[in-house]
Amino acid sequence: MIIGDPSVQPPFGQHQVLPVPLPVGAVIPYAGPADDAVWKELETMGWLPCDGREVPQVAYPLLFQLIGDIYGDASEDNFLLPDYRGAFLRGVNGTRQPALDPDADHRAGSGPGGSGNAGNQVGSLQEDQFQEHEHRYVPDIQTSGFSTGETPAVISVNTTVTQGVECRDRTPGSPDCFGPETRPVNLYIHFLIKAVPDQVVLNVPAAAGGPIIPGRWP
Repeated sequence: MIIGDPSVQPPFGQHQVLPVPLPVGAVIPYAGPADDAVWKELETMGWLPCDGREVPQVAYPLLFQLIGDIYGDASEDNFLLPDYRGAFLRGVNGTRQPALDPDADHRAGSGPGGSGNAGNQVGSLQEDQFQEHEHRYVPDIQTSGFSTGETPAVISVNTTVTQGVECRDRTPGSPDCFGPETRPVNLYIHFLIKAVPDQVVLNVPAAAGGPIIPGRWP
């Protein structure tokens, strides 16, 4: 955030760059492609990829203090980053009632061998699933012209099987409609986690009357 635009009223009469720090553990989407060089550059900015890799505890002590073994068991002196590759993120249901995730207590750990936080906790994993449901239909009943008592005699019941799904080409039963998973329309993106806190450095002119404390008026 740059303060000091001519339209800004005093006491902000000079240019001051005040970064907006993000807390360690914050996760953001990253829209660019990434290779080793890009990951190294992002790492210098305090960001790591959410790809489930092991990282040293000593290198990222604040992040380790925050997430520990939430995302699974790692080798000695390391810990695991969250692995969001190919997954949709969902808010923890917590104490919300009525629950929007009615199966929250049965969630599994997301780490190797199912390790890590399970149940109604951050970091837990939930596999894909169809909600239990049923379909109803009204059969086409052909009746005869005579009755048994007051009830028409049934000759046949004709049942037509139809597809209730229409896809992009509007053709029921199209291969585009069906596959190995249930999913909404989606776009691929990387997720990054903040591993190192931002360092706030201010260069304030002497005429400004002293340093500015982020989050407070001078």
